[in-house]
Amino acid sequence: MPKVFISYVRENSEDVQRLARELGTYGIKVWLDKNDIKPGFRWKDAIREAISQGDFFIACFSSEYSERSKTYMNEELTLAVEELRQRPTDRAWFIPVLLSDTDIPTRSIGAGETLDAIQRVDLYQSWNDGIKRILSVIQPDFVDEPPIHMPRLSDDDWRILLYRIKQGKCTPFIGPAASYGVLPHDSSVAREWAMEYNYPEAGPIDLAKVAQFLTMIDNMLPRELIKKKFTSVSPPDFTAPGELHKVLSALPLPLYITTNYDDFMLRALQAQNKEAKSEFHRWNEQLRNIPSSFDDIDFEPTIERPIVFHLYGHIEFPESMIITEDDYREFLLNTSKKGQSLPLCIEKALTGTLPFFLGYNPSDEKFRNLMQILVPYLKLNIFRPVGSFQPGEFKVPKYLEHQFEGTISGSRQEAFREFTAELRRRWEACQHG
Repeated sequence: MPKVFISYVRENSEDVQRLARELGTYGIKVWLDKNDIKPGFRWKDAIREAISQGDFFIACFSSEYSERSKTYMNEELTLAVEELRQRPTDRAWFIPVLLSDTDIPTRSIGAGETLDAIQRVDLYQSWNDGIKRILSVIQPDFVDEPPIHMPRLSDDDWRILLYRIKQGKCTPFIGPAASYGVLPHDSSVAREWAMEYNYPEAGPIDLAKVAQFLTMIDNMLPRELIKKKFTSVSPPDFTAPGELHKVLSALPLPLYITTNYDDFMLRALQAQNKEAKSEFHRWNEQLRNIPSSFDDIDFEPTIERPIVFHLYGHIEFPESMIITEDDYREFLLNTSKKGQSLPLCIEKALTGTLPFFLGYNPSDEKFRNLMQILVPYLKLNIFRPVGSFQPGEFKVPKYLEHQFEGTISGSRQEAFREFTAELRRRWEACQHG
């Protein structure tokens, strides 16, 4: 966790607190002022140590600073310049930040150079762009969206997959990466909420934890915020040849399972003139009172009338969305109870069709929760038996390993489109062959 010292004048406290909170949501430890010193310690010594031991020093300059005739920030700058002179010149450490349109002092840093020779960040012109520039120095390897693990299939794997699709014996599982570029990632939503609602915990941000915090304000607040955000964006272009939902919707399959809240898969199927319907898992007592197609024990989806099953809830029913830490715990507990498990139709698909995972990261907590529910069923799968799975110890089941071998680098959306285009190409060739 990078450690950053921020120097400023008290007139800029509001902006600096915002800066500190935002950096904190990226897992950056911020040393802000004398309030970070434990009782009984000499604050001048503590500040000197914090500056010298910090990975970076951010100096917040402003018109308020320039108008000051006297401020302790000048003492901190003196200490920082002393430290800067001892550090390599090819590595960034001192980061000047402008909170308003002002000049950086021409204080000497040695070798004939002054502070204003160091490249600055203008936060007052564009806050978001400025934060990105700061992060590019402090956390250059930071990735807002986690890696996508795409299936790496041999020709034999493709043949089996296409054969099962042709039989209608394949069940796609659609994960978060299916909506990359259209919907914001969980981490982006979590940081936004943490900033807006003053989330108190430091360190990396997790959506389930922040959502849990928001329920202290109002139990439905995180669900309503998600619905508002998701319904305000335009859906994917379902006419684009490599768009995942379009490619999947053209397959002769009766069931699609998703852990996403959006209705993109339903829209894509309807665009294919299929009489598709959405259903969601009734994972708590409140939801079981809502009528479902699965109330009829003999109900079976068909290729012409497929079902999109939302395992983690649906955007149109905010109360069904599994989003907080409590939700995940209740979901796992109730779904594992006898008589309160998944609908019979879904159980049949898990044991009698080939599961195909798209858009998941096996290290993601959502996927770990998913596998806790699925593995007991997948062990009974008639097509590919699962290897050992120890409770409390997670690993991708043996027969699924090949589906998670390739981690995309570079443009995630482009690589994802390449895979779906390959699926489309092979399926069309299979139909003609």
